[in-house]
Amino acid sequence: MARELLQSLVAQADGGEDDYQRMRVHYWLAESLLALGDRRNVDAHLTRALSLVRERGYLYFLRVQAREEPSALVHALAHGIETGVVSAALVEAGPAIEAPLLALLGEARGSAGEAIVSLLGEIGGRSSLEELERLGPARRALAPAARTARRHIAERLTRGASRGRRTTPGSRAWCSSDRRSS
Repeated sequence: MARELLQSLVAQADGGEDDYQRMRVHYWLAESLLALGDRRNVDAHLTRALSLVRERGYLYFLRVQAREEPSALVHALAHGIETGVVSAALVEAGPAIEAPLLALLGEARGSAGEAIVSLLGEIGGRSSLEELERLGPARRALAPAARTARRHIAERLTRGASRGRRTTPGSRAWCSSDRRSS
């Protein structure tokens, strides 16, 4: 139903002057095609939508989409479509996209590979750290980006571990000890 409605709106959106509507129609059509497993025109629709995002500054739309349902953006990243814009939006999805990014990492080349490694540096956890350690020697082109990403992840994990040991009001350790003394 959504696919048919969006397909009927493509010609109207492309013929009009409203770039924001055009971008949304193409993006949501690509998203619905992906959800239905119909990959024939997905890349064309994503390319059109994401180029409008880049040209017109609609990144806020993509950030919301990344938080709600990042699959179309992950697909675009895997296919090297507007990797800069897509990466900026996917950061909003946070750790929820770590597993799909790790799955793409083995096959990713060029700017898509670098974008995936950078994203993992921003949102990745222990799994990303381990995978990036294995990646270094095997993929020399990505080694510098992987090294930086590993450093970012390690620093974040260290900060998180040190926060977990504090016993300040509001922390889990403080609350549990506070309950015992009451």
